[in-house]
Amino acid sequence: MKTTTKIILGVGAIAAVFAYMHDRGRADERQLELVLTEIGRDVTCTRSAVDGQDWMACRYAEDDQGPAWIRVGERDERPLWAPANGTASRALERYLATASPERQAKLAQVRAREPGDGAPGGVPWARLD
Repeated sequence: MKTTTKIILGVGAIAAVFAYMHDRGRADERQLELVLTEIGRDVTCTRSAVDGQDWMACRYAEDDQGPAWIRVGERDERPLWAPANGTASRALERYLATASPERQAKLAQVRAREPGDGAPGGVPWARLD
């Protein structure tokens, strides 16, 4: 094996490790992105902490205000997300209607909002990443 081949394989292996670590570092974001992919929408989600609340802002495009989610607890040691705006509520309805229970168990833990869940009424878009 030539030296250049060894170098190329080594660089490729290092890049694969960095890509894996980056993906593991945003596991919650990726899980919600997969939920929205299930209903046919490709999004990018970012997680932010605002006023002691854990938020997930998902965008279809750079300047778009897509589905927003708020963390409302945990289930099976995984974050439990509830829709924080109408776009997320509609996405949740479509997801629950189309995804099988087995598929739902593998992806992010999502549920509808409940009265008294302590989540704020509005989405602080200006403060979300």
